[in-house]
Amino acid sequence: MSGRIISGERELAQSELMARVARAAGGLAALGIGADGAVAIVLRNDFAFFEAAMAATLVGAYAVPVNWHFKSDEAGHVIRDCGARAVVIHADLWPAIRDAIPTEVALFVVATPPEIRDAYGLEPAVCRVPRGRHRLGRLAGRARALGPAAAARPHQHDLYLRHHRAAQGRAARAGQ
Repeated sequence: MSGRIISGERELAQSELMARVARAAGGLAALGIGADGAVAIVLRNDFAFFEAAMAATLVGAYAVPVNWHFKSDEAGHVIRDCGARAVVIHADLWPAIRDAIPTEVALFVVATPPEIRDAYGLEPAVCRVPRGRHRLGRLAGRARALGPAAAARPHQHDLYLRHHRAAQGRAARAGQ
């Protein structure tokens, strides 16, 4: 099965999405995020949302969507309450909640895509990743450091099997 995800004028092949998910999952694992961890996702509907959510699931962590309409204190509460070890956020949303993100939480700022920029009439400058901020794509370098298994291009079936096996392992441990 092959497929494409379309967002505005941008398209992403399923195989490329899965490769990006595998690289991001390797990066999360390199940060020590794994079983029963949490990744807060402050993104609109975009490729990055799929990548972050699927990568969190792949390492056994919870993907915790945070409503991007939340005020700073509301978003901060969700991030702290879920015990997030990382936050993935669109560049234009980051300034509004940056003070609410605990300093020990890894922050990954992703560029706000052009279709979202245009739909909300945002200035291009606020949609770019600020200097000195981590990018979700930089997780790929950390995945390569973990070896070929982390950077592999899993097929959809392989992703399901890995997730299913991880869920079975957690269920077995919980029953002990």
